[in-house]
Amino acid sequence: MKTKLFLQVNLSYFCQNRSYNYRSQTYWVFNSLFKRLNINHNYAYYNFNKISGVLLATLLLISLSSSAQENKPDLKLKPDFYHLSYSNKKPYNVLNIYIAQNAKKNVSTPLYIWAHGNGGSADRLNKEMWNELSSAGISIISWESVLNLASDADRIEGEADLEKVMEFVKTNASKYNFDLNKIVIGGHSRGTIMSWKFTQQNNNLVKGIYFTGALGDPLLWKESDWEPRDLINQGSPQFIFAYKSTPGDGDVHNPKSGKLIKEKYEELGIGERARVEHSLGKRGLEQWCFLKEFILNVTRNSN
Repeated sequence: MKTKLFLQVNLSYFCQNRSYNYRSQTYWVFNSLFKRLNINHNYAYYNFNKISGVLLATLLLISLSSSAQENKPDLKLKPDFYHLSYSNKKPYNVLNIYIAQNAKKNVSTPLYIWAHGNGGSADRLNKEMWNELSSAGISIISWESVLNLASDADRIEGEADLEKVMEFVKTNASKYNFDLNKIVIGGHSRGTIMSWKFTQQNNNLVKGIYFTGALGDPLLWKESDWEPRDLINQGSPQFIFAYKSTPGDGDVHNPKSGKLIKEKYEELGIGERARVEHSLGKRGLEQWCFLKEFILNVTRNSN
């Protein structure tokens, strides 16, 4: 008689005391594994003989992985405007605004629109990155949506939420001194997946894309109905994808994703707009190291 196992999996509890990158990696690996076996990722009832070997191998893979951590956020960094509602659909449809230094002098500023990764929060922004952008006259919006991206439905909800965020930006640009001709879209991991569609369908508004840990692992694309290359077109904006990880090191934030996107840009004859930087951890560089100059460059002649 086959052994049956009832497994209750609470991923938030399992990951809550781990590093950011460990939590994100664990969440995605388990979700992909459960989806392949038609198992609900919160509660699973399945044949133990079918899964035990794969599960143990997965746990071993995670425990042996040594990917670099994302920059630790500064929880004391307070936004100028906190939890402004951009939609009444869900309680978490809020955003925070960080106003650049010269915006406080009524000067319109470039705007970097940021979406965090799984396990993160719109309330947790990297202080060093913010100080660098603020001193260069660049404001930031950090927006909230589905907290942990675990399905195509979550992605679609996040894509729709970004549309609402942009409506908020356009409606309130003069109030907060945003320059609508100088918008750059950014995010990490989860945030890049939620933001990608908008960047490819609104090139008249989006001047550039700066993602860290961009678009997950290509293997995850095959687990869903999502193929990011299908959205790329002749008008796709310039981008930089920055990865701390190195190709082949097992990190779920796989630089191969960036390579595939860059190849599609090249296929369409717009390869000069595509740049992928990887192995930043080994090179002693932060994921933000190209961000300020990138935003200033892509928005310099935008009026």
